[in-house]
Amino acid sequence: MKRAGRLSGILVALAAISAVAKAADVDWKMYGGALVSGPKICFYDAKGVVRTPERLVRVWTKCFSRKDLDGVDVDKDFAGKISKNAARKMQDGYMPPIGLVEEIDFDHALVIAMYEEIANISDIQPQATISYEFNCPQKIVRELSIDLRVNGQGGSKNTPSNWRYVPPEGNEASLQKILCR
Repeated sequence: MKRAGRLSGILVALAAISAVAKAADVDWKMYGGALVSGPKICFYDAKGVVRTPERLVRVWTKCFSRKDLDGVDVDKDFAGKISKNAARKMQDGYMPPIGLVEEIDFDHALVIAMYEEIANISDIQPQATISYEFNCPQKIVRELSIDLRVNGQGGSKNTPSNWRYVPPEGNEASLQKILCR
């Protein structure tokens, strides 16, 4: 019995290390939202942004149900890391990148920082995952990969779409303004 207990302890420790390693590989930043079968909040992976010499920018994004994000207890879940990390960021003067494209006050920035921490730490399944490629000089965009889950149904596309112009407002416009400075 001692050996089984020790083994389960090791497995729990390995799972915790794996979760921390997973969280350290990404840095999800909020860039917008959507109203597809309920409110969604969308993030891009700031650590994974790829910039080419041709001034193309590739980035992974994911959108979560706001209901799922709001269902996380930021003070209790994940040993309170979400509220602690967000508070530390705010003490250090953190301004979410979305503040570059829209005006946000301190309270809104704190909520965004908490959502970003939830996206980094939690195991909530995204409703959509999209890989974008922006051509910054020409102000055009295309999707490289899309994975959608709506109402329990899923689908994916892994062939690049055609290039198209970025509309003047909306999520893609916000993301382009953040990434193509």
